Amino acid sequence: KINEVSNLERVVKENSNTKVLTYKGNDITVEAVNSLLNILFSKFVNGLGGKKIAIIGLGNIGTKLAMKIVEQGAYVYVSRRNKTYQNLIRKTINLIKPKYNESIVQGLKNKNLVELDVIIAIANEKRIITKEIVSKLKNKTIIIDVGKDNLDKGVISECNKKEIDVFRLDISSAFISSISSLIYSDENL
Repeated sequence: KINEVSNLERVVKENSNTKVLTYKGNDITVEAVNSLLNILFSKFVNGLGGKKIAIIGLGNIGTKLAMKIVEQGAYVYVSRRNKTYQNLIRKTINLIKPKYNESIVQGLKNKNLVELDVIIAIANEKRIITKEIVSKLKNKTIIIDVGKDNLDKGVISECNKKEIDVFRLDISSAFISSISSLIYSDENL
């Protein structure tokens, strides 16, 4: 029984002449969030350097994103339901990040909310950004919703009161372009 994509790819490659093109939606999502962050902070000399960014949801996407933005000098605060995994991931990123990079990844606490420049919701959980969380954010903080239905009811109106920009990032429109690019690259090898 084949129940993993990597196993399926291997089996097809070993047993047929069929081409297999790998598409990783999670990697495209990470690149999309990183691109958005870099656009939003492009007017600053240091870009993301020194910015305080929270990531709620530390699965595949959140972990890759945390690594990418800490390498760019952002101070990253992370949150995951399973605190054992959260601490393991946090320690691992801090261990493997560039040696002279002063930014770190640490656990998100309520007291950090007031310091944040950006909060990114990537959790596989509904309504994790609440009005209570928004009330603790400083004016003009940025919220990026990457998950599905991560914002609680009433959050948008609370954000408007504090001039907090909310972005809903969805890569589904980029899917066709990404697949076309994979096919084009494969045909021209």
